[in-house]
Amino acid sequence: MMLAQMSTFEEARKALKISRTAIMHIVSYWVDKAVRETDLSEVERLSIDETSFRKGQSYVTVVNDNIKMSEIWKINLINIDYSLV
Repeated sequence: MMLAQMSTFEEARKALKISRTAIMHIVSYWVDKAVRETDLSEVERLSIDETSFRKGQSYVTVVNDNIKMSEIWKINLINIDYSLV
């Protein structure tokens, strides 16, 4: 997962010598695991903000608890090929 956080999906896929489907399954597994393990029982109101940098090349998505004013998740995605998703 660390490789996927530090590079594009395509770079990670090539480094691991696996298919696009396989890299998406790996990422989906770890994202689903993180979501299941996060206690959101006290969250009453969420805000979600997504910003792109360099005209569609890099994205950051931030999910916040608006009541506690705290960050729940921050996801950085670089050079996403949405045809893989």
